[in-house]
Amino acid sequence: MAAFGGVDLLIESGGGGMFEVPSGNGDSDFIYRFDDGGEVVLPAKAHVAIVRGVAITGYEGGLAMAREAANRALDMSLTKGAPPAFLDHHKQPEVFWWHDAGATTLRVLSTTGLTMKMSATVVVKNANGEIVSQPPPPEIAWHESMRYYRISEATNDFFDSFRNLYLAIESLLSTVSPPVIDSTGRAEREGDWLKRVLREVHAKLDLSSFAPASRQAAHNAIFTDLYSGLRTAIFHAKRGKRVWLPQEWTDRQTIIEARQRYARLFRLLAQDQLGVRFPGSGLSKHGFAITGAAIMENVVVFVSDDPTRHVDEPKGEYGIAPAGGRVLHLPTRPATELLDDWTAGVVGAESGDTITGAIGAIRRFGTLRAGELALVENLTGALDVSGADNVEVALLATNRNHGAPKQDFGS
Repeated sequence: MAAFGGVDLLIESGGGGMFEVPSGNGDSDFIYRFDDGGEVVLPAKAHVAIVRGVAITGYEGGLAMAREAANRALDMSLTKGAPPAFLDHHKQPEVFWWHDAGATTLRVLSTTGLTMKMSATVVVKNANGEIVSQPPPPEIAWHESMRYYRISEATNDFFDSFRNLYLAIESLLSTVSPPVIDSTGRAEREGDWLKRVLREVHAKLDLSSFAPASRQAAHNAIFTDLYSGLRTAIFHAKRGKRVWLPQEWTDRQTIIEARQRYARLFRLLAQDQLGVRFPGSGLSKHGFAITGAAIMENVVVFVSDDPTRHVDEPKGEYGIAPAGGRVLHLPTRPATELLDDWTAGVVGAESGDTITGAIGAIRRFGTLRAGELALVENLTGALDVSGADNVEVALLATNRNHGAPKQDFGS
């Protein structure tokens, strides 16, 4: 029987997933059942939501479905006195299972973010080889848009981040060209003002790289996307209109991609209007391809029943199984189906019954190179994978260039 912390995952009845709830659940178990089958279990005082018995036949769409089911259960748990909680979209690992062609696949996935930081110092010398001292750069005047932008980069809440980013852009553009006040004292409508000021900015600065794919001119495409689409969907919740629900997974990547573009737009405007430059460094796609290949080359995925949490070990001095737990090496290959230009990784695969027979339950897993520990991760409880036809343990490394706009959010 596949189970987590003693809770049956019901893998024979359908797909599901297990997601972290950082703030924890209430004092008693809560089960939320769906009319069309499937249910979500919030185990008492645990830090997970377990979705089970859902009709899932694939990974991508099924993962979004399972996350939405878990979120609805957390919504409804408030009506039974449970504390308010949220799913953590950023913390790993993630456990998910689905049925395909009569077989059940259970995947354990961990992603490690790598930040590449580089620096260089320029020294100016005269004809005699003597260092010429340079005057310090001029002080930059504070502007209120900086507050909105800082909060948008600091917050772990995705929607809060996007709202503050929009306000940062709005604040800075209102400095470029404030709304017009007519003879009656009435201010220019917000949409009309934004469309006008974007057109004025585009006449001076090419905004094409910040616009979504569109047949419209860049400034009009940005207005349609940023104001008519994203802003309206995030700031409003009227029935019958397109809205973004907090914690909804389906459209999350779309908004993250848009946030990247508009954070870069704010930086360009800040440089042009305020003289602000945001330092950063990192690798090119080709550079990361080389680095990622080196990180994942000749590694073997392992699983263990050792309960030691790596966060309790001295940083950088992690063991394979510090408490003497059993260890199983898995047949390992590149995680091709999970990779992109900025992600490298491997996956180890074995049948659930083989893993159970060798180590019992999975508590700790990672990668080894030449017998030495490379990456390590933990589950918050014991994962019994009995009965799963295929168990995949995937470990990914994703590049985040230093100083780049934020793109990882917990909620």
